[in-house]
Amino acid sequence: MIAHIRTMNYIGWWSRGLSYLVPASLRRLFQSVPERITIEFEDRRVIFRHYTEETTRPAAEQTFVLDDTLQKTAIIQWLHDCNANDTEVLLLIPEPLVLRKNLVLPAVARANLRQVLGFEMERRTPFTPDQTYFDFTITGHDKNTNKLNTILIIAPRDRVDPQLDIIRNWGIAPDAIRPSQEHAEGEKINLL
Repeated sequence: MIAHIRTMNYIGWWSRGLSYLVPASLRRLFQSVPERITIEFEDRRVIFRHYTEETTRPAAEQTFVLDDTLQKTAIIQWLHDCNANDTEVLLLIPEPLVLRKNLVLPAVARANLRQVLGFEMERRTPFTPDQTYFDFTITGHDKNTNKLNTILIIAPRDRVDPQLDIIRNWGIAPDAIRPSQEHAEGEKINLL
C-alpha cells in the first residue's frame, strides 16, 4: 500500500514536471481539478476545507483548535466523513512566509531551470536551496532578446516544517505546499 502511494506520488511529481514543457494556455485546457482538501494554520487553529469541484467555495469546512487533545481523532473522523481517500491534500501557507523574486534568465536555462534557479537563489536571496521549499512559474519568453521571465517562489523550511510536522503527526501526507494566494488564483505551484 505504501509502495503504491509512493509510486503514485512519484508519477504525479514527474508528470507535473513535464507539464511545464506545455504552454500554460494549453495546460489549462486539459487540466481537471481533482477533489482537494486544503489545510491552513491560523493563530492556534487549523482550518480544513474540502473542495469537490472547480469552485472557490468549499463543500465542507472544519476548524480545529491546536490545543485540543482529541484533535487527531476528530480530524481523522472529519477526513473520513469527507471520503478523502483519493483526494489531493494541500498545505496552504500564508503570504508573509513567501518570498517572490522576478528573474530574467537566458532562454537556454529552461533545460535545467530548477538547478539554475537554485543557483540564482543563493546569489539573490539570503537562502540556499536546502533551506527552502521552492518552485517557479514561467511568465514569458522574449524571443527578441531570447530571455525567459520567471518568478521564483520561496518559503523557508524553518517556518514551514513545524506545520508539516503537525499534520504528519496526524497521519496526513500533503501532496503539495502552496502559497494561499496561488491556491486562490488556481495556480499549480508546488513548493514541496
